[in-house]
Amino acid sequence: VSRLKHVLKAKAVLCPGLLVSFEDKSSGEKIEWHYEDGLRSYLQDSVTEFLRLPDEPFCGSFAGNKEAVDWALLWLPEGGDSVQESYVNLIPTAQGGTHVNGLRQGLLDAMSE
Repeated sequence: VSRLKHVLKAKAVLCPGLLVSFEDKSSGEKIEWHYEDGLRSYLQDSVTEFLRLPDEPFCGSFAGNKEAVDWALLWLPEGGDSVQESYVNLIPTAQGGTHVNGLRQGLLDAMSE
């Protein structure tokens, strides 16, 4: 059930404005997820108790003819539970994948110069 909840929450994050509901009839648990600002709202909610740099996530998106990417980034300079998730076509990618490694390396290279 926890995996299902995570996937449903991800759908709400990746489709800004979408309301996703979950009800566990055996326990009576009901949850709704709604992220009007998508990734930005999700990332902010995930790290509220930590010092963040910048305070507001650095977000962006790009769309080509057949591809698109959205991202939200911030740093936790004093540590904390980092959020590192990636998706392709609304499906979670195992261990990030090549595109995550490329983004990470690109950021590192840009900051090193």
